[in-house]
Amino acid sequence: MQQGKKPLKFYLYMFLLSSMIVLAYSAYLILAGKNTIEELLPLWVLPAIFTLFYYGMDTVLNKLLKRKKKIDYEKLFLDAIAERMRNSKQFVIEDFRKLQKSERFQSQVKNAYEIYQNGEDEAHSLDRIAKKFREDTLEYRAIKYVVDFVKEKPKETDKK
Repeated sequence: MQQGKKPLKFYLYMFLLSSMIVLAYSAYLILAGKNTIEELLPLWVLPAIFTLFYYGMDTVLNKLLKRKKKIDYEKLFLDAIAERMRNSKQFVIEDFRKLQKSERFQSQVKNAYEIYQNGEDEAHSLDRIAKKFREDTLEYRAIKYVVDFVKEKPKETDKK
């Protein structure tokens, strides 16, 4: 199912296509002598009804889908960190793939997200996260961006 609202041009094309089909069928019936023009007048209303029904169903479905759509804060968190890492130009695509496959790194990113959401406690602290990796590894370079991002959160909430 396609998400998002379709442009008005889509419904106009649908109306024109269905009108051409109905007119061609009507012309066939008239030329074959099976029906008269007066008998086919109700048939010519069908393209408008079909297009309006299609538009109405799309509108109702879009409203229902928007209600069910929830914001994924973890995805926003990961996207913000990934954006910072891309902007630094210290990582190549292959580095991102390695980080994605690294279970240790992924578990520490989840811990960092927990800290980001709930704050530090005895079980989760930013210092512990950074100490899990050796300083000369790819994971350590990446986890620095995660830790820095989490540390900036309190500053952002203080400004508001």
